[in-house]
Amino acid sequence: MITLLLRQRNIIRVYLTIILLTSLSFPFCAQAKSDDKEKLVSSILEVVYGDSKDSILPDKQANKNDSIKLPWSQYYSAVDFSEDYPWIAKHYLRESGDNKLGKWNQNIVIGLGFPNDLKPLNNGKTNKVFLFDHTGIQSPLSKEMLDIFNKTVAYNKSELAKIFPFNFSVKESSRESEAANFRIIFYDEGYWGHPNKNDNQSKSYSSASFPKRVNFASFFETVQGSAIFFTPNLKNQVNGYYLVDQAGNIDFAVCYIPTKKSPIVIESLLRECFVRGLGLPYEIKNEANSILSNWQDSGKLMTITSEDKELVREIYRADITSGLNKQQVADLLSKK
Repeated sequence: MITLLLRQRNIIRVYLTIILLTSLSFPFCAQAKSDDKEKLVSSILEVVYGDSKDSILPDKQANKNDSIKLPWSQYYSAVDFSEDYPWIAKHYLRESGDNKLGKWNQNIVIGLGFPNDLKPLNNGKTNKVFLFDHTGIQSPLSKEMLDIFNKTVAYNKSELAKIFPFNFSVKESSRESEAANFRIIFYDEGYWGHPNKNDNQSKSYSSASFPKRVNFASFFETVQGSAIFFTPNLKNQVNGYYLVDQAGNIDFAVCYIPTKKSPIVIESLLRECFVRGLGLPYEIKNEANSILSNWQDSGKLMTITSEDKELVREIYRADITSGLNKQQVADLLSKK
C-alpha cells in the first residue's frame, strides 16, 4: 500500500513538473512565434516594396508626369502604332503602378523572345518610319539554352505549383502577338533592360535616314510608366521587370538572360526571374540562401527555399489583393 502511494506521489510530481516547465516556456515560445512573424512581415515588405528610390528610372523620376512620347510620331498615328505593336500599346503605354502590390490574377504563359521578334505585327505605316533593333538577341535559341530553359521551367512549376493559385504553361511559338505574357529574352550582346544592368550606354537611334533603327531598351526608358524593375541597384542579379495595370494586376513580365554567363548562373537567373516575376522584385537582405538575395557570388546553383515559398504564399493570400500599399499589406499580415 505504501509503495502504491509513493508511486502515485511520484507520478503527481512528474505531472506538476511538466506543467511548471510548460508554463515557464510558454512566454518564450510565444515570443519566438512573434519574432518569426515580425521577420516574415519585414521580409515581405522588403521584397515587395523595396526603397522608394528603386521603383523608377532616374530620368523617369524627374519626368514622371510627362506624357508618353512615341518616336517620330508626327509621321504616323497612335492607331497605326497600336495595330503594329498591340502588346506595347496594351502593356507599356499607361500610367505607373509604382509602390503598389503587384499580383497575377490570370494564368502565366511563358514565351521565348519578344512578340513577333520586335517586328510590326501588321507591317503597317510604322515600319516605314522606324524599326526596333534586336541585334544580340539569340534567335533561334541554341540547344544548350533551350535545354536550360526547359529544365528551369519544369523546376519552377514543380516548386511553385502548390502555392501559386494560377497555372504555368509554355507557348512554343515566339511569334504570337499576345499569347505569352511572361517573356524570356536570351541575348548574346547588346543593351537590354535597366541601365544599371548594362556595361555600355545605349544608342537610341542608329541610322540617319528612314526607317530609323531604334534601340528597344532606350525606347522603353521613355514609355515604361507601369514597369517595376527587378533589383535595379544590383548589377548582377536578374535583369527584368513586370508591368502592372492601374489596379496593380501584373499582366506582362520580361527577363533578359545573358548567354555568356556560365550554365549554373544562367539557370539560377532563370529561377530567380520566375519568382521575382510573381511580385517580389527587390532584394531580401540577411538571407544568403534565398533566391531573392544578392546571391551572384555564391558559385552554386540557387534553389527556391522554403522561406522563398512562404513569401509567395503570403502575398497570394485571398485577403491580400493587388494594388495595396505598404501599410495596408503590413496591417493584413500582422493580423493573421
